[in-house]
Amino acid sequence: MSSSPSHALLQSDDEWDVRNRVLSETLTELVLTESSKEASKALDIGCQNGWTTDRYAQLTGLDWVGIDPALQEPQKSPNGIDLHPGFSNKLDFPDDSFDVAMLANVYEHIFPEDRVASFREMRRVLRPDGVVVGQIPNPYFPIESHSRLPFMGWLPMRAQKAYWKL
Repeated sequence: MSSSPSHALLQSDDEWDVRNRVLSETLTELVLTESSKEASKALDIGCQNGWTTDRYAQLTGLDWVGIDPALQEPQKSPNGIDLHPGFSNKLDFPDDSFDVAMLANVYEHIFPEDRVASFREMRRVLRPDGVVVGQIPNPYFPIESHSRLPFMGWLPMRAQKAYWKL
């Protein structure tokens, strides 16, 4: 990574990988401590390309499935986990299908008017003793967790949109 001042605040790819690894380890620790000992199936809501879904499967031993609205058609993660197009407020799974619903850096992307419906859908597809595990980034942390842009969360929304386009 360049040491020029313009790049000094941005995370390197290695730093980004460490961040994602630590996040997946922390969240799967919660899955293992909070889910039923009989848990077997889990849903990764907002799975993107499935890299973290693969990591969750590796760390928990559960059978994972992922959904993401950016997916245009069903596909497989790098390790072969099924990934489907889908939205959190309309989960295309039968009732009581999962023991865990993972919501990592996703809640803030759910439109406010869809959040209640999303949690109802999660409740519907979770078994009676199922759990939702997730993480919501701090919007005021100096480095915004999605774009990796410094001080993004400190700007008014209009300025954030312009900054994002840079």
